[in-house]
Amino acid sequence: REVVSFYTMYHRKPVGRNHILFCTSMSCMLNGGDKLLCHLEKKLGIKRGETTKDGRVSIEEAQCLCNCEGAPMMSVNGPYHTDLTEKKIDQIVDGLK
Repeated sequence: REVVSFYTMYHRKPVGRNHILFCTSMSCMLNGGDKLLCHLEKKLGIKRGETTKDGRVSIEEAQCLCNCEGAPMMSVNGPYHTDLTEKKIDQIVDGLK
């Protein structure tokens, strides 16, 4: 499902062509989201709040994306990606243009 949230409405600096909102709610963190967020940051070579040098991807922390049953999860350009694993994150990121 596609979601437009207040997280994507206002930015004080440019974000990447692909905008990742990574949920850091309690449910996601209890299900390993903290390790997966570190994996994502390492894969892209950036930290949350940053954009890759080529402007392709940015990562933003989201306190809750309201999909706890799919924890851990993230949103990429709107659509949700749930039940994340390192392999699933790699596939999603590798598929971004």
